[in-house]
Amino acid sequence: MRASVLLLIAMLLAAFTVPAVAQDDGHGHDAAGAVVLGDLDSGLRRRVRDLWGTVVCACPRENWTRTLTNCPDACADPQKEEVLQQVAQGWDDDRVLAYQRSRYGDKAIGAPDDVLTYVLPFLALAGAAMLTVFVLLRWRGGGPDTQMLELADTDASEQELAAIEHELGEID
Repeated sequence: MRASVLLLIAMLLAAFTVPAVAQDDGHGHDAAGAVVLGDLDSGLRRRVRDLWGTVVCACPRENWTRTLTNCPDACADPQKEEVLQQVAQGWDDDRVLAYQRSRYGDKAIGAPDDVLTYVLPFLALAGAAMLTVFVLLRWRGGGPDTQMLELADTDASEQELAAIEHELGEID
């Protein structure tokens, strides 16, 4: 029993350390003399990491499904390096994103292909709200005002209407 608990703990520790080891955040020294993430001040490091979280990895195997931050594969390294060097050279975020878009296409910054992608969720929400209101009104039977109008339009005599009102009064 004790051995299985120790084995479980070891497996959990291994599971949590592997992604941290696999994700290279750019610390260390580059042999070519390029700027590394650790050389930047904290504000620039934060900007680089934010951009890595925005830019999508251009690896065709992943089909544009991971941001640079979430891509532990080496295929993201050239894009990460581009972003890092551009920020180090003083590029603003919009310029970096424009470069990524021009080099890799709209998918590189997670931009949808058309306007319908932006509008569709709101149309679906509005349609669901209208359907809900319609169903609730139908379920409710149109409400008491509709029932009174229907009663007033009948060909009932005064005596019958008085009897109905008397019975309704007894219910209340």
